[in-house]
Amino acid sequence: MAVGHYLKRELESVYVHRFSNDTMPFYRIFVNSFHYWLLCGFFIPYNLYRPNYIEPSYPSWVSFALIGCFCLFEFMNFKCHIVLRNLRPEGTKRRGIPYVT
Repeated sequence: MAVGHYLKRELESVYVHRFSNDTMPFYRIFVNSFHYWLLCGFFIPYNLYRPNYIEPSYPSWVSFALIGCFCLFEFMNFKCHIVLRNLRPEGTKRRGIPYVT
């Protein structure tokens, strides 16, 4: 799930977001990527591979419910990014106000 989230974020950065030098300098892409590499590359493996790790015990339906919630929230996040992208037409500096549709 973490890899899926990271991949979604990178794809949004390439295809959805409209960056300008004022809002997103090139070096910030590396800072944002480092943030995910630090979280996913250190903290998650540390908790999974430590010597006193105890596997959580809960019914399998809880796992499916949590995965379903994760997918729903990722989709809703993507939808918000699309709405925000459409508030600024390409090539203009005009900003819109989001309305519930």
